[in-house]
Amino acid sequence: MQLVATFDPSVSTNGQVTIAQSSGAGKLVFYNESNVALILSFQNGGSAYLPAWVATIYCGNFGGQVVKWSQQSVIASLLAPISLVIIEAYTAQECILNIFPATLVRQTNVGNSIKTAQVGVSTLVNDGNAAGTQFIEASVLGDSTSVSLTNDGIFKLGTAAHPGSVSFDNATITSNGAGTLTAAQISSTTPIASLGSLPGAVGITTRFGQGLHGTTDVGVESSTFLVMAGEQGALFKQNNYYDGSNHRFMTAAPAYQFDFGGAVSFIVGAIGVRSSTNVTPLAGAIITWTPWANIAQLIGLAVGVQTVTNGATLTVSPTNAGNQITAAGTVTGIKMPMGSFSGQQVIFFNQSTYSMTFADHSTSNVINGTQVSISPFKTQILIWNPLDGNQWFPV
Repeated sequence: MQLVATFDPSVSTNGQVTIAQSSGAGKLVFYNESNVALILSFQNGGSAYLPAWVATIYCGNFGGQVVKWSQQSVIASLLAPISLVIIEAYTAQECILNIFPATLVRQTNVGNSIKTAQVGVSTLVNDGNAAGTQFIEASVLGDSTSVSLTNDGIFKLGTAAHPGSVSFDNATITSNGAGTLTAAQISSTTPIASLGSLPGAVGITTRFGQGLHGTTDVGVESSTFLVMAGEQGALFKQNNYYDGSNHRFMTAAPAYQFDFGGAVSFIVGAIGVRSSTNVTPLAGAIITWTPWANIAQLIGLAVGVQTVTNGATLTVSPTNAGNQITAAGTVTGIKMPMGSFSGQQVIFFNQSTYSMTFADHSTSNVINGTQVSISPFKTQILIWNPLDGNQWFPV
């Protein structure tokens, strides 16, 4: 007899073992000391089922052959005392003092449903296991998922078919199974600093408490954040709070702020507007603001003269007003920002004696870009066409 191979069938779903030629194996005995049932495949084309916790014998000429195995099923159990398959080889003439197949009684905690009743003091202990080990689990008949609790504190209560609910403190804190949490009171020894934050992406947020825009103010702020033309950020807010000396709202009406992180284009009406002093809006940032301005004052506002250099991105006026540009020499590789809406028109006046040529369309956002130039003392009109690869078309 000879011990020819051992392997753990729980670490992989399949594998193979080679029976040494020197073993002269005419008989192979497999001791499956694991809770994994296997399918064995032999080189002669034969196959066999090896149940979990069973020893069995196979006869043939196995010397030098490869035996393949794969997982057929795994017994649900709380704790497997051993997970190992041991293979012994015998010559055809050797006698084996056993009757096969033989049951290997190694486990008593089979994973079937067990109903228990405990009277008196009881303790549920699950120590020393890897993170993620589940020690409480239950499911409703026909439900594809279950409720569970793991040893690293992941508690799943409720499924799609049975959402569940919770109740604490004599039902003064409850949930309804649809994500709504109700509490009789939320309080602290000190005032709540803030719940929620200014959004850093598309969404809606409401903040309330103390310290919204300083150390002493208290009140409510509701905000909606938008992304304009894929890159311009706009924050629409309704504020109502008090900092001890100033009410932060208009007379007889809440203050509606339209706070823009970029250019303001084609907005009409006499609405109070402030622009952020932050060049790039930041998630959760407490933003400081420039003085109030009326939107009517911004209509017709044009950008000053821009000195253009190689590879520069042209600045676009927030209105249809002309854009004044100049250069200290011949310029190439200039680019356009993305437009705001289909049909948007932009006018550039070249005040210099030098030509300015756009970069390739994939970089400049201008169709046939390297063939488009703004000649000295000439005007160039561009029209935004988002339906054709997001490109500016020259006129």
